[in-house]
Amino acid sequence: MFQNIGIYRFAAIGIVRDSYDIPANAYYENEPHTDHIAAFCSGIGYPVYYKGQGTFGNDKFKDNEILSLEFDSFKGTLILFIDNVQQPVYISGIKEKVRFIA
Repeated sequence: MFQNIGIYRFAAIGIVRDSYDIPANAYYENEPHTDHIAAFCSGIGYPVYYKGQGTFGNDKFKDNEILSLEFDSFKGTLILFIDNVQQPVYISGIKEKVRFIA
């Protein structure tokens, strides 16, 4: 069950390149992290963020929703599900080992 945390009620889930060490207070929209992190977001702004580009098209997740990520390492895709509903915009072109982040 998802719960937004913090004063701004904003959160993100996604993946990071396995070889990248995320520094403290890193933000996925800021360089150089944009080259290593792909995220699905709540709150204001774009609901999908990958390679420095934001994209609209998915619902933004809210409190008390069940979030699932499906990573297909053969196809190189990452898909978000909100309350078991697949979101239309997904991330593709992933060709390396990754770690999940929240």
